[in-house]
Amino acid sequence: PKLAILERLTLVKLALDKLKKLGYGQAKQINLVYDLFYKYELDDYGTESEDGTTYIGEKEQKDRIRTQFQQPAFKYWKEFDQRLGFI
Repeated sequence: PKLAILERLTLVKLALDKLKKLGYGQAKQINLVYDLFYKYELDDYGTESEDGTTYIGEKEQKDRIRTQFQQPAFKYWKEFDQRLGFI
């Protein structure tokens, strides 16, 4: 549902904003999220795999965090602010 997506984007944005205020840049934020995903065994984070054509390791998983979580949250709220001027 759309509400669930909005809630997730809101939580991600709030968490990343708080980390930014604490001095965490983009790379440190991604490293922290990766460490949490690895610790709590989410998906394939912290494992390496290769199917013969594609290698997936820590670098690829961190890139996935950036492209699936961090960038969409910031993009959504930037567009939201531009339309409504709240943020």
